[in-house]
Amino acid sequence: MDAQSQSTPQHDKTPLYLGLFTENDCSDQFISYIVKCLEFAKNTYPEDEALEATIKDLKSSDKTSNKLQFIHDLHITSLYIGDDLNNTKKHYFKNFKEGHQQDAEIVGMVIVPNKIITAICYPDQSVIQVENKFPHITVMKGEWAPKFSNDVFNALFGTQGSLEKEYSEKQFITANDFLRKVPVEISEGSALAYVVKVSPTFNPKLVAKAAYVHT
Repeated sequence: MDAQSQSTPQHDKTPLYLGLFTENDCSDQFISYIVKCLEFAKNTYPEDEALEATIKDLKSSDKTSNKLQFIHDLHITSLYIGDDLNNTKKHYFKNFKEGHQQDAEIVGMVIVPNKIITAICYPDQSVIQVENKFPHITVMKGEWAPKFSNDVFNALFGTQGSLEKEYSEKQFITANDFLRKVPVEISEGSALAYVVKVSPTFNPKLVAKAAYVHT
């Protein structure tokens, strides 16, 4: 089953989740930025075959054979509801302003070759509050499903994470460029993650929507 975003609430159904969705197709923008991040990392790690292979994949005209596939409903999840209707009692649900528009600066990427690519952002939460401690946009999926972006970010930026200090100090905002190559371990396995920021960044326009299960 896939989640289908709606621009107006469906009062007879409970959403699967609420979120801030990219308002326009900005896939080219994201791909371009990811490639710039990979090339920046490749300059530091010129012998890294995983980086080279990922760059080649993203630049390939044959997208069907790519190990990483672009996610078309790009969004920041503000509240995941799932089957637990108690989640609808939370203020993230009660105060959700469907149709609200804002932007969010993409300040870096977490790239796990062949596994998953996720954008780092610190969205303004004065109107749309985000339950997730580490707001993000999952951009590409491979061997790891999109939901594992949460685990990757927690492993990197959480209390025991190797980049906890950098994240909490918002170095991804203040630094012009940023690069770390660090191991990451989640339930799906372990891999190397490249945490990268290059300037200039970009600010996709977002709109608040509810996503419903589409069968």
